[in-house]
Amino acid sequence: MQATMSLSWLVGQSTAQFNEIFLRKSLRTILTYADGDTDLQESAFPSQVKDLATNLYMILCDTVKLREAKVKRIFLWLKNNYFPFCFSG
Repeated sequence: MQATMSLSWLVGQSTAQFNEIFLRKSLRTILTYADGDTDLQESAFPSQVKDLATNLYMILCDTVKLREAKVKRIFLWLKNNYFPFCFSG
């Protein structure tokens, strides 16, 4: 739960400091490790790691979509309230 909340906060709060590509690579590395760990293959560990990585990836995608929607709303508000003359067709 803490990893989920932390990722959501990190993606939601950061701007240029956050690199989505590096996070995707990190999640892929974690999945590779879980799949390759022969000692734990008989346990639930690999499937639990896969579920966690999938959940974290979905949070990343959803948070990015929310941030993009917020930026679009701000842009439309500015366009309609402060710069209507710039966008009149």
